[in-house]
Amino acid sequence: SYERIRGVIETGQTQTHDSERCDVREIQRRDPDRSEPGLKWLSCVTADGIEIATEVFVNGSPFRQSTLVKLERRPVSAEEVALPAKLLDVAQWLHFDDQPAATGVKQPPDFAMRMQWKGAVRVMRRHDPWIYDEAAYPDGRRYLSIRNARTGQELSFRAAKGGAFENLFLCQKCQPGDMLSILHGRDAVPK
Repeated sequence: SYERIRGVIETGQTQTHDSERCDVREIQRRDPDRSEPGLKWLSCVTADGIEIATEVFVNGSPFRQSTLVKLERRPVSAEEVALPAKLLDVAQWLHFDDQPAATGVKQPPDFAMRMQWKGAVRVMRRHDPWIYDEAAYPDGRRYLSIRNARTGQELSFRAAKGGAFENLFLCQKCQPGDMLSILHGRDAVPK
């Protein structure tokens, strides 16, 4: 879900799915300052940490659920869980060989800007094809995006109130605006 986890409450309930026992937990996803009455997220997790069922309720009625179909427990070799080596190769992400030949097409100008409003600061820099965009707020929230406009590659980071890590996003072929609504969101600057 796009909603970040704010807290977890043990409900004391248990369920069984495909002969796997799990403990039901209520997941708190909303900012406590802006609670949404009627929404409830449940997650059922085995003793070894595998989520095997989820449920979302709206005003007490089931809205969406997912349940384990099959779980196979077996020894796993290191090769099966090792990160593919090519993912760590920077060439995999930069695609310098994919750059188009120089043309007469006018490129957007490079720039650097800094904006301030109600204690929030936004810095944006462009050096074709790279765009650096960072916003920091007085309550500790921070959004950072580094994007290659030519290839669509993007790395973005988000911290919640108080500076707590929220997410890290890496996209190899993003389209313009894919991350923008998540990055800045509604009501980004507190009143």
